[in-house]
Amino acid sequence: MTLYVTGLLGRVDESRFAGRRVVPVLVAWDEASRRRLRRDASDGTDVAIDLEPGGYLADGTVLDDDGERVVVVQRPPERALVIRLDDLDALSGHLQRPILGLGGWVIFLKRCKAMLR
Repeated sequence: MTLYVTGLLGRVDESRFAGRRVVPVLVAWDEASRRRLRRDASDGTDVAIDLEPGGYLADGTVLDDDGERVVVVQRPPERALVIRLDDLDALSGHLQRPILGLGGWVIFLKRCKAMLR
C-alpha cells in the first residue's frame, strides 16, 4: 500500500493526535527540505511525499492520521561536527555545507565519512 502525502498535518505532540499509534518514517536532515521524497515507514508502508514549495519535514511532523495511527517524521541519529566560535560572522561566505547556529555554537551536519577522518 502506498500512502500519498501532499500536506503536513501538524506536530505529533498536539492533543488531537493523543492515543494514536506512532509510525515513524526516517528523514535525514539534508532531505527535510525536499519537496518530493519516497520512504518506507517502520511498519512497511510506502510513503510518497509531494509537498508544495516551502514545506519542511521537521522531526515530529505528522504526515498522515487515519484515526488509529499517525505517520510521523523521525530524524535518525547522524554524525555532526560541532565547533565553538566567538564570531559567527567570520564564517560568512566560507561555508561549504549548511549549518545550524546556536548561540555561538556552529553545528556542521554532513553525511560524508571523509569529514570524520
